[in-house]
Parts: sequence; structure tokens; C-alpha cells
Amino acid sequence: MQFARVQGTGLAVLGLLLLLLQGYFLFHAAGATNSSTQAAPGVLPAEYTISYLPGVIGVVALGIGGFLVFVQAKRGGNEEVQPKRTSSGLPM
Repeated sequence: MQFARVQGTGLAVLGLLLLLLQGYFLFHAAGATNSSTQAAPGVLPAEYTISYLPGVIGVVALGIGGFLVFVQAKRGGNEEVQPKRTSSGLPM
């Protein structure tokens, strides 16, 4: 992969931003008071289930980005790959 380090770093940064957004949602929701009109016990409102989506996507993006950076570093991605040559000696 030619751009694995760049893509991995981008995914890791995106994952960190989404995790920060998730933290903001959690602390902002903890400070807010609940209204007297709550859903029946045992039923989760749609907002509650969707509120963890940025955190889950952030963890996945951070994991994939870290994996791509790790694999690229392990392979030694700074080495330039020479093109294969035909039997006449010309590059393909």
C-alpha cells in the first residue's frame, strides 16, 4: 500500500475527533436535567441508542488507522519499489 501511512494517520485523527465528540456528548448530557416526560421503563429512546454511535465509529477508525500505520512501519514503507523488467530489460 503506497499511502497506508497517510490514510492510517487520517483515520486515527478522525477516530480521535469522534471520540472527543463522544466525550462531549456524554459530559453535556450528564449536566443536563431530564424532563418530566420520560419514556416508559425498559424502552430506550432512539436518541439514547444513537448517542454512542460517534464513539463506536471513533474506536473503529482509530483501530484501523493505527493498524495501517503499524503495518506500514513494519514493512519499511520508505523503500522505493523498482518496477519489474521484461526479458529485454525494459520496465513493464
